[in-house]
Amino acid sequence: MNRGWGVFAIILAAVGGMAGAPAVTAAANTCAPSRKAITLDFVTKAQEPIYNNRLTVSGIRNLLATRGQPVSGPHEKALGVTYVETVFSLQGAVNIKPTGRGFCVYVDRVDVDFGWDRMEVYVASEYKPGSCEYRTVLDHENQHVSINQSVLRETAPRVRATMEGILRDQQPIYIASATGGADRALTAIQNRMNGVLDNFQQAMSTRNGGIDTASNYSAIGEMCSDWDGAQKSPPKKRP
Repeated sequence: MNRGWGVFAIILAAVGGMAGAPAVTAAANTCAPSRKAITLDFVTKAQEPIYNNRLTVSGIRNLLATRGQPVSGPHEKALGVTYVETVFSLQGAVNIKPTGRGFCVYVDRVDVDFGWDRMEVYVASEYKPGSCEYRTVLDHENQHVSINQSVLRETAPRVRATMEGILRDQQPIYIASATGGADRALTAIQNRMNGVLDNFQQAMSTRNGGIDTASNYSAIGEMCSDWDGAQKSPPKKRP
């Protein structure tokens, strides 16, 4: 079972700016075009998974509940879970120049982190390393790890290319006051990234959902015989 937690973390931090009253947008052609390209520093983040065999089955269910996941259906008998914390952080530096009665905001540099800060893989502690049950649950969760890594590898070049295209045609903005100009410029860039970021989340959800099915769980349950420990009943639980 693969679950994501958190949302894209958008960090709007900029260098440059001058004090003033709240900004008001004026005509789009008030500012002269920039004479230099915006510098992009793009980092793909893909931390290796952290494995945890300390939580019981009940502990995993509690973990799902505390992170806002419904403990019902397949989740009710979850024996393992993979959590991935995705991130898209955007920071930048701007140059704010007085012009006429207002200011022109030019974006000089944008720094982007894309991927995930943390991925955790849990296998219920009832199943000890080396057992058939542990290996089976771990194999299922590692399929989620592989899916997450594959989607990120495929998506990161598209995210970077989208950002590069946005920065190539990014125009300076005119504001009546420098206050908030940096955030406004960076927010405009981030908003244009929403489509490709939504596609990333959808791809993660769809591909991981492809292996979290009742038929797949049933097949996994047939691979081992001691899912219930000392109680030799037919397999019921599933990863």
